[in-house]
Amino acid sequence: PSPDPYRQSAPLDLFPAQVIDRVVATKTFTPDQEGIATGGGIDVVTKSFPDRPFLSLSLGGEYNSQATFNSRYLNYQGGGRDWAAMDDGTRALPERVNELAPIRQPFPDALASSGVIGTPLFQASLSNATVVDSLARELGVTPFAPKREAPPLNHSFALAGGGSTHLATRPLGYFAGVSYRHNYSFYEDGVVQRYQNGTELKSTYRDTRALEVVNWSGMVNLAYQPWDDHELGFTFFYNQNGTDEARVQDQGQDLYDSSSTFRKFNLYYTERNLNTYQMKGEHR
Repeated sequence: PSPDPYRQSAPLDLFPAQVIDRVVATKTFTPDQEGIATGGGIDVVTKSFPDRPFLSLSLGGEYNSQATFNSRYLNYQGGGRDWAAMDDGTRALPERVNELAPIRQPFPDALASSGVIGTPLFQASLSNATVVDSLARELGVTPFAPKREAPPLNHSFALAGGGSTHLATRPLGYFAGVSYRHNYSFYEDGVVQRYQNGTELKSTYRDTRALEVVNWSGMVNLAYQPWDDHELGFTFFYNQNGTDEARVQDQGQDLYDSSSTFRKFNLYYTERNLNTYQMKGEHR
């Protein structure tokens, strides 16, 4: 399973090669496949008993000509655990703001006029202004636009180990592994345009976009053979994904306001994680 709901395929580099027994590709419908496997399926089958004990470590680095060490790369001050694809609470709303959400109490609207002093409208306006001021101060100083900062190399590592032993004189196979990947991508001088009625240009922007993606996973695989021709197995797989996007769209022109030039900033953070538990057995 993949943590990305917009893609039907899981990144295969999350699985250490030592634990893969075989990969079975099915190009048509079969009764044992999930209903969503309409165009075919890929079954990654893990090993039950490693042939011999092993411990492996791999490190990787990658240079991206558009992003790496580019001082025009877009970035902003996030949380202290963004490297692990986990927000540390920096982006969380203050406690008082969260208290209003369960009771669906809206924030007071900003009125154009406070009304005449001494009237009920004036008292309500003054009270609302106090609430808005208090909440705005609790939100603190928050960046709404990115800054320019050069990113390092794309980097990754993978650590895996396992082997076979005996439990109560019966074979026991074990495996554990973790992998990590941190990538940066960037482009500028892109063009974003929207059309209406097929050919009529509605809006156009010059587009600059930076994307930082962190993905790491951990895996534990156990197998036990209590009797000959009978095998039991358990697999746990954890996948953590974080995507940080910084974007500037400027020199914007809009059909409905041709006399103005628009500029838009976008800071967007998405965090996802997925726990997978699998129990399996094979009996002959």
